[in-house]
Amino acid sequence: MISVNSPLNNKRNTNDSQLVWGFTLIEFVIVLGVLVLIIALGLPVGFESYRNYLLNYEARNLVSVLRRAETLSITQAHSTSYGVALITDKFVIFQGPSYALRNQSFDESYDKSSAINVTTTPPISEMSFAPISGLPNATATFVLSNEVNALSVELNAQGVVNW
Repeated sequence: MISVNSPLNNKRNTNDSQLVWGFTLIEFVIVLGVLVLIIALGLPVGFESYRNYLLNYEARNLVSVLRRAETLSITQAHSTSYGVALITDKFVIFQGPSYALRNQSFDESYDKSSAINVTTTPPISEMSFAPISGLPNATATFVLSNEVNALSVELNAQGVVNW
């Protein structure tokens, strides 16, 4: 049998008629310190993981947008060509030979994260795909980057997207 004053009960007897349950200040400080240490070590890993996720997501989004514009051109949806414009905060699939001459009612806009920078080599702001063949009017390498990492998406002369 365990007595009331046993350390296993985590009770303190202040006087014979009153029992007080609780933790000491040092126990609370130790637990709090361990929690702070776990959080401090986990946050950088979590942020790095999120940045990598965001970079991969935007690369997949760009590949998807390029393939959709190419497919719409091959199938001759509405009997015209389609293209992709790279706007600061979004990718836009447009109908027509260029972004300036597009039919705005057919625009498809896909938001892009502001944490991801997109640059192209050679520098272009739009590209279009030929009807039926789906061949692009230009080849380009898209470099998506965040503060730490970068991914490349390449569109070759045959319209193949590599990443």
